[in-house]
Amino acid sequence: MKAHNKLLSLLLLQSLLCLTIAGAFAGQKEVIIPVKEGMAWWSGISNHGELLPMRNGYHANLGSNYGNQVQPLLLSNMGHVIWSEQPFEITMKNDTLTVISPTPSLIYTKSGTTLKEGFKYASENYFPPAGKLPDELLFSAP
Repeated sequence: MKAHNKLLSLLLLQSLLCLTIAGAFAGQKEVIIPVKEGMAWWSGISNHGELLPMRNGYHANLGSNYGNQVQPLLLSNMGHVIWSEQPFEITMKNDTLTVISPTPSLIYTKSGTTLKEGFKYASENYFPPAGKLPDELLFSAP
């Protein structure tokens, strides 16, 4: 009887551990894109300008904020758009772009065939212009 209880306890502990691990990754969303010849990607990190377009070895985590100069946006020169309302992690390795979000907030779409069309789509759908100038204080006392 003791061996049966011990086995039952062990199975229960294993099940609980599996559920805990699965729960930690349940909301994660991952986008993996093979980067074809001629395809280029840009991130929305202002101070990474010299690192863009992305090359193999590029890595960034938008949760780091990069001096408050981050837009959760990726654009390709072939009209691809990746957007999120939450920070995500980007890796370019072996001609593959991998984007991982801890939440199911990634939106991946192909909105045309050029960088211009991708940016236009992103602007219209995720950060449309309000038609107003920022407060004058932003310019007079930055």
